[in-house]
Amino acid sequence: MDLILTTFGTYLHRQGEMFLIKIKEQKQEVSSRKVRSIVITTGASLSTDAIQLAIEKNIDIVFLDAVGHPYGRIWHGRPGSTTAIRREQLRLADTEKGLRLALSWLLRKFDNQVEFLREARQRRSRLSAILTEKINALLDLRQSLSLAND
Repeated sequence: MDLILTTFGTYLHRQGEMFLIKIKEQKQEVSSRKVRSIVITTGASLSTDAIQLAIEKNIDIVFLDAVGHPYGRIWHGRPGSTTAIRREQLRLADTEKGLRLALSWLLRKFDNQVEFLREARQRRSRLSAILTEKINALLDLRQSLSLAND
């Protein structure tokens, strides 16, 4: 389960191996074994003990701003799956499959950047010409990468 704390004044703290959520006079206990992640927005708070429990149980904590955009994250620093992931990345780095993966990520990155600039162009009409020029340059670069991927 994901704990999503968005109500102003919500407080999350630790009680043994449980998370205790307080909203005004209401309290709710949640077993740390059931929690996959904690998402918390501005206006809510948590104790350092709750953070420690989350780290001990390998539970990610994600902080969101007032409009729901993530601005920070806490997760455990112990080696584990990250090491296995890095090992696999190194194994694939010099292979054809690794090259195809990297190119696909780059193509997706170009797509995201083009979309971002198109949205910016709609909001900033006085920069329309400059943004159109940059969009076209990115599309040209994307086309060149796409040809390398074939």
